[in-house]
Amino acid sequence: MAKENIDKTVLMNALWNAFPSVASFYDFKKMDRDVSQRSIPRIIKYAFKNEIIKKPNEKEFIEFLAANNKIDINRPLPEELTFADVLEVLAGNISVNILVKNLEAVTKKISLPNIKASMITRLKKHFVLNTAKKRTLLRILAFKLAEKQPDLNWHYEMLRKITIGYIEKPDPAKEKAGVTIALQLQGKGEIILPTDVIWLKSELIKCIKYLNLASHVHSKNIVSCGAASFSLKLPKKLGPTEQPRLYDKAIRDVLAIAHQMAVRWLLYESSTPQKQLAIIIHAGAVSESKLAIQP
Repeated sequence: MAKENIDKTVLMNALWNAFPSVASFYDFKKMDRDVSQRSIPRIIKYAFKNEIIKKPNEKEFIEFLAANNKIDINRPLPEELTFADVLEVLAGNISVNILVKNLEAVTKKISLPNIKASMITRLKKHFVLNTAKKRTLLRILAFKLAEKQPDLNWHYEMLRKITIGYIEKPDPAKEKAGVTIALQLQGKGEIILPTDVIWLKSELIKCIKYLNLASHVHSKNIVSCGAASFSLKLPKKLGPTEQPRLYDKAIRDVLAIAHQMAVRWLLYESSTPQKQLAIIIHAGAVSESKLAIQP
């Protein structure tokens, strides 16, 4: 792979646009493994041949990504930006088929999957990044945007936030989507006392404060769902229900709560082998969730 006659600064910005942070790179590596296993070695080799990194290894490439101070990873999406707007900036008046041919140069350089016009058309109508190929397409577009319109700074993580243009009919259940945790005390030979139930809710409130979640997880949202059980819902990020990544923070927070409550129960002075704390977690529309825990 020979060194290309291209502006080094432009190439650096293009790679940063496609992988705007180390976390974004690891997300690609782990979540889109079918693509990344083949393409990451090629991306690293490409960066090395063009003198972006000094050694052709992943550690060097990660250090290059970590040195990125030009991209604000938390920069908000321009108001009402659609996927069609992104394509218009890149393609202008040319057809989708010609745009695909123009993008093939990027895919060949770094061994990314071939792009099909039908994939772009589907995303224009229904912007859901539910496959590795669709997410990779967005990285390719981010790479190309940095080459063509570097001042825009529309990097991959920002483009992922696009929700406008999602044309599925509104579903009230989508507004209720999130991650729900239910906790229930069960007696296995001993009676669950009112003091145990009071302890359960009190410790759940303390747990939320201890984990520094009180700013977005309110104790008033703790709901009694049985004689000795409570549930708590954490909303997902804004966007279509079908996008798993919109649940990532809520899932992490709920797992932290579950771990804390399990430990706290074991340390509770009235905890015995004949009294058990059952925990279930459900991600999705709450209306679909059946949170009753069977003894």
